[in-house]
Amino acid sequence: MVIATNANELGNGLGYVVAFGVGTTIGMSFITTLMSVPISIITKNHRVTTVQAICGLFSVLVGLFLLFETLVL
Repeated sequence: MVIATNANELGNGLGYVVAFGVGTTIGMSFITTLMSVPISIITKNHRVTTVQAICGLFSVLVGLFLLFETLVL
């Protein structure tokens, strides 16, 4: 974001922020897709398995940890 504040024109700064946001969204979607492939191969039916439950619980715990670090520390 330092680059956006140092941009010569408003359009350049906004363009950088938009490009950063779009790139982040695409990257996160790609990583999520890569993470879901092994789980979908493991599970052939639509029931919640132990692997899915552990992954979901881990994701929630990481999210809560990051929330705590951001808001409290």
